[in-house]
Amino acid sequence: MKFYLKLLFTVSALLAISLLSTSCRKKEKILSANDNSIIETKGKTHFWYYFTTGGFEKTDLPQNAPALAPIPWTESIRICASGVSTDMNNQQTPLSYALVNRLGLLVFDEGEPVIHSDRNLFTESTMGTFVMQDNNPFFSLYKSSFFNEKANISTSSNGKQTENIADMRPFLIRYDVESGIFFPMITYENLQLESNEQITDFTWNGKQLNCSIKTTEGKNSESSRNKFSYFTVTPSVPILSISPKTAPSTIFIGESTAESFRNSKKLEDLSSAPDRLKKLIAALPKDLPILMEVSFSGNSSEISYQQALDEEKSAMLAKAIIADTWALAVFEDGTCYFSGSCYGRPIINSGKTVAFRLPKLPENFTYSYFALTGTKLYVAWEETSFYQTGRSGFIFVDLDSVLYSQFRNEK
Repeated sequence: MKFYLKLLFTVSALLAISLLSTSCRKKEKILSANDNSIIETKGKTHFWYYFTTGGFEKTDLPQNAPALAPIPWTESIRICASGVSTDMNNQQTPLSYALVNRLGLLVFDEGEPVIHSDRNLFTESTMGTFVMQDNNPFFSLYKSSFFNEKANISTSSNGKQTENIADMRPFLIRYDVESGIFFPMITYENLQLESNEQITDFTWNGKQLNCSIKTTEGKNSESSRNKFSYFTVTPSVPILSISPKTAPSTIFIGESTAESFRNSKKLEDLSSAPDRLKKLIAALPKDLPILMEVSFSGNSSEISYQQALDEEKSAMLAKAIIADTWALAVFEDGTCYFSGSCYGRPIINSGKTVAFRLPKLPENFTYSYFALTGTKLYVAWEETSFYQTGRSGFIFVDLDSVLYSQFRNEK
């Protein structure tokens, strides 16, 4: 999603949403050229959910969820990232996660999905970059200086260190899998940033954070202006062990540049993607414009790939995850490509790609991030209007019914 001006996170996201909302019908026709090869998701194979201010509820259809006035995507409750654990040879179904902006973290296991939240941390902040490290999720928080009136209000006193979570301005948050509790790792105070400075994006290569800092100068929206700066954060200990109390002695803050940050988020050509991904979508035309965010199970930041970008054609947006035993790509129109086997299940179609399609969404609704645990697939949906989001939620799809039963019936 982030391309061309990737360092300007907000601009990139607005452009991606604009592409998504203006070209859905055209893209659907391209991806549905051979309907006979695509399995349709029908009947009792799926259920819909929508988000509320306190969690999520069931609905029969997304358009029947309670109407909401659209608000900027940075301030809305919506799934903004996802991740999947690796097997780790512990003979347990790997967990998967979906980060829900302003609300918390959805955790998916073999049972029902559960939302873990912390009002002190999330209700006034935008959730940013999401990373998996050794099967443990961590992510960033920031406040939009353009849309969030509290962005320039500091909760701590003159940048002094505090052990009270309510008084902190956390930058990185980790989710503890065993306890289900969120813990601040590094705060803005640890990084000596003022209340008008926000880390709107970062990359993590397993050893170092490369951060983009947006500084807003001016007291009101009419006179304010933004400037960007960059620095690196290098931990001297495993990053998951860092806390606001230990951060001053366990992190080193170094210099970075716009070029260095851009290079760390470089948009790669799809031809250079891992073979599993290229084989997964090999049936798609090579001249189809694609922007795809790809992550890997267990330990990963996202990598963005592009194919045949054209200023005169809108790109099809997609998310993909490459896991231990499976690979899956979900396009914004609901067309999905799967290969391999769900955890603990046989390989489907001799490992060859299988295409299936999620239920068609109403106009101005799109699919985005997804998570897969066992045979339980969860895909985010949202109602979009340019840079704003209205209703949002996720669909649960039973892949045992959609995929495995299909191939059992063909034997």
